[in-house]
Amino acid sequence: MGDGEPSTHAQIAERKRNRPTGISERIRVNRKTLTNIIIVVVLVAVVWGVSALQRSARATGLTKDLQVQDDYQAYRAMRKMNGLGAAAQARAVPLLKAAEPYLRARAAILVGNTGNPRHAPAVLELLQDPDATVRAAAATALGRLGAGAAVQPLTALLQQATQPLEVRTAAARSLALLAAPEAAPVLIALLQAPSDPQEAALRQAATIALGTVKSKEAVEELTALLQPDREPDVVVRTLAAEALAHAAPAEERQGMQVGEALIGAMRDEASEVRIAAVHSLGMVALPAAMGERSRAALEEARNDDEYWVREAAEEALR
Repeated sequence: MGDGEPSTHAQIAERKRNRPTGISERIRVNRKTLTNIIIVVVLVAVVWGVSALQRSARATGLTKDLQVQDDYQAYRAMRKMNGLGAAAQARAVPLLKAAEPYLRARAAILVGNTGNPRHAPAVLELLQDPDATVRAAAATALGRLGAGAAVQPLTALLQQATQPLEVRTAAARSLALLAAPEAAPVLIALLQAPSDPQEAALRQAATIALGTVKSKEAVEELTALLQPDREPDVVVRTLAAEALAHAAPAEERQGMQVGEALIGAMRDEASEVRIAAVHSLGMVALPAAMGERSRAALEEARNDDEYWVREAAEEALR
């Protein structure tokens, strides 16, 4: 075997000494790993528990700050509660029945920010509140809650000409969030009424809301709003043009109508309307028969006097 044999046996013996001793060794390793995992889990649970207690303590303090009369201090408390999430915001639910109107309004906004529809019934009651600020806050909150049950009450509120503009505007903005087709007739009627400069914010909110409704009637009204003779408010015309970017008319005739309306709006005196029209023309699904006409209009817009119209046309043609 030669002189190398003893050293070979020695190496084998050394390897055996350094090798794990089988099942018992693996069990010890597994137990150690399991122990480490348990320690990590316990530490995470402790940290989470401490953090939860801290958040709860902060929310309790902020709920007290929310109830002070000072608007700035209350506003800061509301911002911080929003940062703590839905659990902290939901602490405002009992304040929906507070005696002070300013507390009911603050509570409605915070509860709305939870986004939890189960709070909708309590907020719905505030649409009948004697204070207009509370009614406006409740109307705003219902849209954020995604409360389908609020569509009819909000639509009714929108129709009440005796309601303050802030209340009706809040109702229109929430209807935009709820994207309710059943609200379309009321929104259209509002927009077809004679334009009043004092109701500009309301009409703008109604236009946005109508843009979320996927119906033939809504699309027809939006195209009509692009006419300066019909709609003097530049912002309303701009919003109508933007809304048509998401219109998908089922009928070819209406698709042609949308395309022609947008091309016409590209000659509007207001550059913001032209920008919106160019952008929408590049996005909306138009009939194949409109393809060449649409492209020609976009090519023409590349020479517009307004830089951003030219940029929108370049983007639409890519």
